[in-house]
Amino acid sequence: MMPIPAKALLEIDFLRKAAKEYGNEPYCFGLGFIQLKLSPTTRIHFWHENIPHVEREEIHNHRYNFTSHVLAGKLAFSLYDVAGYANIRGDVPEWERFDTKCEPGKPNETMPVTTPVHVHHMGDYRLTAGSIYKLPHTAFHTTEETEFAITFLERDLSFVKAYASVVKKHGTVSTCPFANPGTPEEAWELINQALNWAKLGC
Repeated sequence: MMPIPAKALLEIDFLRKAAKEYGNEPYCFGLGFIQLKLSPTTRIHFWHENIPHVEREEIHNHRYNFTSHVLAGKLAFSLYDVAGYANIRGDVPEWERFDTKCEPGKPNETMPVTTPVHVHHMGDYRLTAGSIYKLPHTAFHTTEETEFAITFLERDLSFVKAYASVVKKHGTVSTCPFANPGTPEEAWELINQALNWAKLGC
C-alpha cells in the first residue's frame, strides 16, 4: 500500500513541499521521464512527449525489487528473457550484457567486461491508472513505448545488488540516462504539464 495518498501525489504544491523536505530536486532521466525522489525508498516518475529521451532505451534490470503504482496515463513496458550465450560455432553474438551503476551527479561506474547473451522478447504490457506491478531485481525490461504516465515507485531495499545489468546490441555504444538532466525548474515545468494532463484525464 502506498504511504502517500494518490491524490496528493498529483498536486504540485505537495510535491514541491515533499521534495524540499527531502532535500531533492527533480531531473530528466534520459529514458524519457522526470524523476522526483521523495524519500530513500520512494520516487515519482512523469512521462510525456515534451520530456527529452535518449536515442534508444536499453534493456535493463535494477539493483533492487520494486513495486510501481500507475497514477495516471498508461504505462507501456516490455519484458525480456536474457540467457547465457553458448558460442559453439564462433558466431558474433547479436546481444551483450554488462554491469553498471549510474547515479545523477556521479561518474558512471561500468564494468569493462561484456558477456554475450541470448535475448527473447517475452511480451508487451499496457497498464492504466490504478494498476500496480512488481518487478524483481532479476527482471529485464524497457518502458520505451510509454507516451504519457505518472507512476509512484517503492523500492525494496532489503536486498540491493552492487550493480544493475544492461543489455545492448553487440558493438553499439551504451546510452547514458543522466547525460542531459536539465535544470530543476525545467523539470518542475514538465512535471506541472504532466499533472495538468492527468487532471484532463489524458
